[in-house]
Amino acid sequence: ILSPPHSLDTCFLDYFKPDISEHDSLETKILKVVKNDPFTTISEIRDEVNIHSNFNKTSWWQVFKILKNNALLTRKSRFRYVRGYL
Repeated sequence: ILSPPHSLDTCFLDYFKPDISEHDSLETKILKVVKNDPFTTISEIRDEVNIHSNFNKTSWWQVFKILKNNALLTRKSRFRYVRGYL
């Protein structure tokens, strides 16, 4: 019988979290979250970025603006970005 590669206090979903550093720029953090899961909503992206930020809290509009500037507003465009079509 094989033992699980993780301890019991880590969640299975923790392995799929993006590798976000506190020192990354806001745009880099958002793009890492999008690359990890292109079907997340703007609110979920904001929440994930805020988890990794100690002081600055990111607003929904900040995420919206960065996604708009990178032509990633729709889930379809984010999926294409992850697949390398953009």
